[in-house]
Amino acid sequence: MRVSWKWRVTLIGCTAGLGAVYLLNASWLATTPDGKARLVAQRGVAQTYNVDSLTTDETCTARLIKPPTHNYIDNTAPSIEAALSARADIVEIDIRMTRDQRFVLFHDNALDCRTDGSGPLSQHDLADLRQLDAGYGYTADNGITYPLRGEGVGLIPGLTEVLRRFPNANFLIQIKDGNPAVAAPLMRELDALSIQPWTRITFFGSPATLRRLKRLKPVADIWSARDARQCGVGYLETGWFGRIPTACDDGIIIVPIQQAHLLWGWPNRFLARMRAHRTRVMVIGTLTSMSSGMFSRLDTPEELAELPRGFDGLIWTDRIGIIGPLVHD
Repeated sequence: MRVSWKWRVTLIGCTAGLGAVYLLNASWLATTPDGKARLVAQRGVAQTYNVDSLTTDETCTARLIKPPTHNYIDNTAPSIEAALSARADIVEIDIRMTRDQRFVLFHDNALDCRTDGSGPLSQHDLADLRQLDAGYGYTADNGITYPLRGEGVGLIPGLTEVLRRFPNANFLIQIKDGNPAVAAPLMRELDALSIQPWTRITFFGSPATLRRLKRLKPVADIWSARDARQCGVGYLETGWFGRIPTACDDGIIIVPIQQAHLLWGWPNRFLARMRAHRTRVMVIGTLTSMSSGMFSRLDTPEELAELPRGFDGLIWTDRIGIIGPLVHD
């Protein structure tokens, strides 16, 4: 059966096009990175829980923990110290503003889940919060036992206290308050420190709050989950011909390790493109829900083994005690 010249031209054109896309995104044609990953410890050393049980960011994880193997409580000074000892390069912490416009490390909007306090945190002064038991509500067996009760008395720390206690540590700070009005008090509190912390802090959270903070303090390093999603989705749409979305410039892209192979040019070409656009690459474990943005961190040696040699981005982990020695030793 003879093939018409039109079909031949079409076939040749398609083959040439596919070949061009392949060569443009061929990882082996790009320089292999020769760096070292940096580890981000989620809330310091913390109690782990089943991510599949989460429905929103406000789900009470203190009532979903696995049987404890240590007594560390997230967002406390001991948990930060333990994470740094386990070779964390950056510690992720959550902050909220108190009634007296100070900032404390705490994840939830209300105190009832984790502590022996009650009501919204924003209705309490810093001095009141220091009296609470930060481990009061943790249970691994639906409330039959509370293994951390009494372990967290007085452990809810102020942000200023933490930055002074760890003057050389780098922090990824999630501003949990969605109200942009918290930006001004936050700037004042940080500016009041004798050792300016702005160069060792990156903020993420509500886009409106971050925009306000950036206007007030242009040197503030910020990124939002929305910007990270726009960067990732945009790259999937245009990366095949080498175009990097503007949302990636000086920003961040979050890469679930199990889906990394879907990225155009992964790993070497992709990483080179991100470096050229000053885009931080942060690898996580599994994206469990696209709609809610829920995901697990990179927590196992098997997941770590999926990373390319010389990977020089960020690794976000809940298990710094496991991942830290594997990366840095």
